[in-house]
Formats: sequence, structure tokens, C-alpha cells
Amino acid sequence: MTNPQIVSAEGSKGAGATARSSTTTAESPTTTVNRRQALRVIGAGGVLAAIGVANGSATVADGERAEAGPERGDGEHDRSRRREVLVGVSATDESPGEAIAGALPEAATVVHENGEIHYATVAFDADAPPGAVAAFLDEVIEVPVVKYAERNHTLHAAYVPDDPGFEDQYAPAMVNAPDAWDVTLGSRDVTVAILDSGVEYDHEDLVDAFTDDPGFDFVTGGPDPAPPDPEIDHHGTHVAGIAAAGLDNGVGIAGTSNSTLLAGRVLDSSGLGMTADIADGIAWAAARGADVINLSLGGIEPSRTLQNAVSFAYHSGSFLVATAGNEGRPGVEYPAAYPEVFAVSALDETANLAWYSSFGDRVDVAAPGSNVLSTVPTVSGSYAEQSGTSMAAPLVAGIAALTLTEYDLSVERLRTHLRDTAVDVGLPREQQGVGRVDAGRAVTTPPEDGVGCAIVNQGLGEGFLEERDTSCWRYDTVSESPCRVLVDLDGPSRTDFDLYVNTGTERCPFPDDSTHRSVTLDSQEHVAVDEPDPSTPLLATVLAYRGSGPYAVTFTEYA
Repeated sequence: MTNPQIVSAEGSKGAGATARSSTTTAESPTTTVNRRQALRVIGAGGVLAAIGVANGSATVADGERAEAGPERGDGEHDRSRRREVLVGVSATDESPGEAIAGALPEAATVVHENGEIHYATVAFDADAPPGAVAAFLDEVIEVPVVKYAERNHTLHAAYVPDDPGFEDQYAPAMVNAPDAWDVTLGSRDVTVAILDSGVEYDHEDLVDAFTDDPGFDFVTGGPDPAPPDPEIDHHGTHVAGIAAAGLDNGVGIAGTSNSTLLAGRVLDSSGLGMTADIADGIAWAAARGADVINLSLGGIEPSRTLQNAVSFAYHSGSFLVATAGNEGRPGVEYPAAYPEVFAVSALDETANLAWYSSFGDRVDVAAPGSNVLSTVPTVSGSYAEQSGTSMAAPLVAGIAALTLTEYDLSVERLRTHLRDTAVDVGLPREQQGVGRVDAGRAVTTPPEDGVGCAIVNQGLGEGFLEERDTSCWRYDTVSESPCRVLVDLDGPSRTDFDLYVNTGTERCPFPDDSTHRSVTLDSQEHVAVDEPDPSTPLLATVLAYRGSGPYAVTFTEYA
């Protein structure tokens, strides 16, 4: 591993940028930078160099409106919640609800706020005039502190109803779990959060995995995360059993890891859930210290609220696992499509892609998902088989928990290790990711002995920005075949700084011209660039959207 080159830059409006490396110092001329161009200033020996600080304010759109997605399903699902709007407010304001109070029409009320990820839920009365929601979406983004407004979309559980005629049962040995269990059965010190339709936490094969505080119901706002209709709702209990039903306890089935379970009910008994409930559940699980968060759910619509929750959990140290989806076609669903999430496709017993599994470039690994035997509510027989990518994801979550029992790994290192130890089963990259997850290899292979994707270099840039100014940074990779570069922004509290990254070009990125972006509602941003082209630099622009202060941008290269 080479020594990292550290370069910093400082500036303010109208000032030139100074680039300093650990080996050389170079002064830049005064530069005028707009949203389209920047004068590059490179320290002679530096891997990372400042490009410039904006002279004058950047023009930035105050918000982006996400279009409403298709309505899916019915049953017990509360259709009134489809009249809700989620409004993201920059972290510079104390209360999201107070910030938008003056923009609320008569038929609308703030019914919920989340201070962790800085958004408010606005509900419209049933007798609101036609077009009221659409008009509010257009108007509220004009409030200076509002960064986005979007409808409260519906997401759904990702399982296929069990039918013995369409799949043969697969063998648990496919992922070599017994090899892992020879080393460890897991530890209650590792917590796996199941965000789903509710879990029967007093089930005979799950009760030992729960503490006296089993979780929370985000659908009703109550303290009990058990499914209210256990006769028909098996999904969450089934998912929980795959991840962490009791091992070697003489009862029922074998889960993947003897971990502590934490249940968040974010889907109703029909398997549908609202973006706000799922985002709140993710932020809650991360704040509760969950090491692994399983999301056997998804939807086709991206959401800024959901993405911000994912980013919050990632930066809190939670490893997020989600299903690719059950559409049986190209296109990984959200939240699995976000780069901070470990995306899982489903295999059948022959190690081929299951007919129902979605696939695409965002798939990290594949796991068995067909005819999986696991726990269901006691009133429904205690144990049953189900199929779907919903069943594949918790298997990976359990293997992640087993791995964390043996090795103290960061979220990114755990991701790399699970990918490094996966087994290529000969499927196309978009179907299997890097391969089928392997519990035995993950637990028995020390991370430092992995086949690749270890940290090879880091670069740090530091600066100071006034509100609406920008600074652009350049990072040149040091390896011939980098597998990933992470770009992290650490800005001041009570501000809202954004991060934009360009690859494959010499242009500094800006809000309307970037290949990657991270635009949460505070100043903690993260971008992951997989397999970057080493012949071109990575260019990162920091934008002070709201507030002023010092910041640091870090590039971490893996190869």
C-alpha cells in the first residue's frame, strides 16, 4: 500500500486556491470558477489537488420534484396516505415542520417530522380540492430552505407466494453455512434489524433472539412490532427466521446466525408500505445501533427521503442488505439500487437465476431464494416454505452477522469481504453480481487474505466555503485496476453541503452535470464509484448549499 498524498485547499469568495501536498507546495493564480468550468491547480507530487473555489454564487435549483409512482395493491393498505407529501428541509433549520408552516394550504397539515433525516410529512384532507397536492409540490420547493418535495410512495414486500409446483426445494448447504458454523454460530452482540411486515417475536424459534424491547410499529405508531394479522401475514416472521432463528437449540429450523434481532414493522399485512414509514424505520434501526439492516422490500420509484435514510444508516455504521426485486426483468428496485445498499438477487436450487428475480448492474451477490423453509406465525403452523428475493436477502444479512462475529469490519470492508469471498457460479454479471454468497468462505477467510479490493490509497482535501460557493477537487487513482473509490464529505453541523462527482471526463461536476451525486439534507455526503477508469481522474465538487464553514473531502481507493 502506498503512502497517501494529502493535499488541502482553502479559499473564500474572490480568493485563489492554495494546493499543498506532503511533498511539494504549489500556489494557484486567482481563478474565476462558474458552474461549467474550473482552472485546474495540481501540486507537483500530489495525488489529490484543489481545482478552485467559486468566485460568486452558484446557481442551484432549490428542489427537485419526484413524480408520483403507480398505485400498487389494495387490501388493508391505507389509501389516504397517498395524499401525503414528504418535504425535505436543509439541516440549517431546527424544525422541518416550522420551516414550511407558512407554505401550507388550508387543507394540509404537518402530521410527522423526522429530525434525523430532516423531513416533514404533510397530509391533505380527503376533501382537498383537485390538484391541491400537485400545486403544493410546485409551490413548496420555492421556500428557500426546502430542498425537495415528493409524494409518499408505496413500496412492497418482495416475495413470491409459495407454490410447490413452480420450484424444487433447495439445500441450505448451497451457501456452505455448516463450514461457517464449525467456526461460529454467531453472537448476540451483533444486532440484525428486520424492517418488514412485523415479526412474531415470541415464536419458539425466535424468542431467544429478542430483548425485552423487541422493536416498533411504524405503520400504526405503536410499540408492538408483531403482525396484527398473523393468520395471513407471514412475511416478516419468515424473513427473521432465515436471518437468525435459533441455531443448535433443538427447536424448529436453523437460522443463519445466533444474532440479536430488532423488529421494525414498516409494511402492512398486505405487504405494502409507505416511503415515510420505511425511511423512519431505517433511521430508527441505525440510531438503535443495528449492525445489519435487512430490507426485503422494494419499489420502482426512487425517493430522496428513502435515499437520505439509507445514507444516514450507512454513515451510522449499519450494513444495509436489500432485495433486487421480484419483477423478473432488468432493473434493480429501490432501496437496493442505492450504492450504499448491498443488493441481492435470488437463485433457484440449480444455482440459476430464479425466474422471478430482478437483475442488473447494481446486484452485488446472489443467494438462494426458492422454497426456503423458515418460521411463520404459530397460528399458521410455525414453519413453512416461501420463495422470493425476500428470502435471499436475509440469508446474506445472516452471513454478514456471522462475519462480524469473527472480524471487526467497517461497513465498506464488510461489503468488500462478502464480495471477495463469493463464488462465481457462471451466470452473467448482472444476474449474480460477483457470485453466490458463501458463508463458509466469508467466516474462514481472514479479510487481509481476500482475493482483492483492499484499501490501496487515501487522499484528503480540506477547505472553507461560504454559502453557495463551490470547490472542485481532483483525485488520480494509483492502481491500474481500481475496483472502487469512495468519496466522503464531512462538513460542519447545522449546514447543508452537497457532493457531486464526475468520472470519465476532465470537467468539474455540478448539479446538472455529474455522473454521481450525494445531496442529503446535512453535510455528511457519500459517493461510491465502482470500477472507475484509471485513465481519467475523479473530479469532486463540494457545494455549500446552505451555511458556511470548513469541510473535508476524502477519497479512498480500493483495488
